[in-house]
Amino acid sequence: MAKPTIKSLVWILLAIVAFYWNIVFTGQYSMMTDPETVTQAYTWFHFWADSIRHGSWPLWDPYAFGGRSFVGEMQTAAFYPLHLIFALFPANRAGMLAPALYHFYFVFAHVLAAYFMYALIREMGLDQFPAVLAGVIYSLGGFVGVVPWPHLLESSLWLPLQFLLTLRALQALELRRALLYAALAGVTLGMSILAGGLHIVMMQAMVLVTAAAYFVIRNRTGWLRPAVVVGAVLIVGLAAGAVQLLPSAEYSARAVRFVSGTALPATQKIPIAYMIDSILPRTLLGYLFSWNFQGQFGPGEVLSPYFGVFPLLLAVIGFWKCREHLSVRYSAGLAVAAFLFSLGASSLLYGLIYALVPLLWMAREASRFLYLAHFGLVILAAFGAQALFSGTESLRSWRVVNCVLMGMALASAIVLALPLICGRPELKSWTEWSLLLIILTYPLFRYIAGGGRGAVARFLVVAFIVFDLHSFTSLFQNKIQVARTGTDQLERLLGMRGAADFLKAQPGPFRVQVVADPPLNFGDAYGIETLNGGAVTLASNYMDVMSKGGPGIDLLNLRYFLKPASATDPNPVYADANWKIYQNASARPRAWIDNGSASIEEHSGRHIAVKVQATGAGVLVLSELFYPGWEARVNGTLAPISEVEGGLRGIPVAAGESRVSVDYAPQSVRLGGILSGLTFALALLASAIWLRR
Repeated sequence: MAKPTIKSLVWILLAIVAFYWNIVFTGQYSMMTDPETVTQAYTWFHFWADSIRHGSWPLWDPYAFGGRSFVGEMQTAAFYPLHLIFALFPANRAGMLAPALYHFYFVFAHVLAAYFMYALIREMGLDQFPAVLAGVIYSLGGFVGVVPWPHLLESSLWLPLQFLLTLRALQALELRRALLYAALAGVTLGMSILAGGLHIVMMQAMVLVTAAAYFVIRNRTGWLRPAVVVGAVLIVGLAAGAVQLLPSAEYSARAVRFVSGTALPATQKIPIAYMIDSILPRTLLGYLFSWNFQGQFGPGEVLSPYFGVFPLLLAVIGFWKCREHLSVRYSAGLAVAAFLFSLGASSLLYGLIYALVPLLWMAREASRFLYLAHFGLVILAAFGAQALFSGTESLRSWRVVNCVLMGMALASAIVLALPLICGRPELKSWTEWSLLLIILTYPLFRYIAGGGRGAVARFLVVAFIVFDLHSFTSLFQNKIQVARTGTDQLERLLGMRGAADFLKAQPGPFRVQVVADPPLNFGDAYGIETLNGGAVTLASNYMDVMSKGGPGIDLLNLRYFLKPASATDPNPVYADANWKIYQNASARPRAWIDNGSASIEEHSGRHIAVKVQATGAGVLVLSELFYPGWEARVNGTLAPISEVEGGLRGIPVAAGESRVSVDYAPQSVRLGGILSGLTFALALLASAIWLRR
């Protein structure tokens, strides 16, 4: 690796670490104060890492929702290889995943995103500094910079590398070389699948397909080679992600999702009336004023598109000065199309694609397509930086930009001064920051256009962009300030330790239900079987059993209720400063048979052994949710498992004593693992052979 490249990568690393100083250099801030992060990503990572450390891949999660397929819920990213980082480090003194490790991994993911974008811009033939800027902007701004959910972040970071490898495949002169790069692009697409962000994967596939089509049209080449390349990318990507896709497809057929407050079968096409997550036209101003509308860019989930004032200027310059470049035109078109699609059902483009493109309804949050707009705008910004710092343009050629920026700076200064002079209007702090950054953009641009293109100018640009984006980040909160409001959900979870120790001391097996708002993922955090948890979808038979109310939770072996210390119910069996535990005397045992007795002899996440004594032939009922992939043996002989009691497992046994064992060995994981393993192995082997030649 050349010295300039190493230097550039170091500068990117330093910029990102500086941006995240709050969580890298101090313990005073946390990303795990909100209920969604604590209930899902944090406790999922903890459960996953703890299982790996104990020598078991977490295919089944016995601790949440009465037992569920952990690999079926795609967002858990149970097969994403980079998560092995969590298993390499021991739990902290509280027995939990160290929050600092979660923070460092988050920063690491952003560094990867920046490096991949840097590599793409260098592949497009631009200089080191535009590539550095593009890496920093892509990682810290726009969708990638503000998305708080790890599965979306981890999937989104792979797009620049996918694009780079696909470009190489399209431009390769030899078919073998083209197929090799296509296979490697497919592997990176598979990594996006394994990361769990299905919506992101669908967007990435759209980018690769449309980029190949644009390449053909602009270069007037034949369709066969590009079609083979794109086909190879998609096929390899699906094969590489098969170990996740097959269990997820199996789970989706038996699950419900929640959309706009409505429960729908996970495989049912979502009616457009429920797909409300979209942006409003005013979001366009969000590229200049971050959160100027107090976060109300549209109904439902909408993340800020803001990626900095100076980067926005560079993107405009990039299109203006370099619009004849193939990548610039495609990136501009991608950004515009993605923005129009993000408008949701009000957009003609969205409506046509929803109606005509199969399965795209699965990426139901139209607002998330701002991710593609961000990708396109970052490429434009890189070309803009190339034009601005190349030194080939005279100061006179920047006259129009100079006048516009000066006017914007003067107008911003006037608006910023009005409250001080006149007492009104009262400006939001976000607006004041945005106005200040618009003002500062003008002298910085003037300095560079006037000839300041050396090391000092480049440092100022990077520092200004990092300062700008950091001013609006809300990914982490000050723990002292959050503690004052009593809404630090990680501290609430840690405060359950006493209750968890009490429950672990009781004879089992049994389940617990957390009756609190929010309930948090107590089960995955402490290894206690519960009827709560973190999930985006739920098994339909779980919903059926729970809909029965008291009789339903009794069927699920619900022996204890965990309630806040403020609960006024009498006679708790345990109480501390934070929580109380109450016993449910009507809970059914974990296993029973109507004409005999059943006792649990062995019980773990993927294995159950039961001793049965029956006076005649009957059905052993396990208080475990029926789900494919579980295999039963009665006295060593395979036995069928049927769905009984509205969602539980029933196993036929003969009269007398029987030994029943039930194990989780899903064919979907086995087949998917073979496909994914072979795909990764063959792609890497082909790469190694090619490099040796």
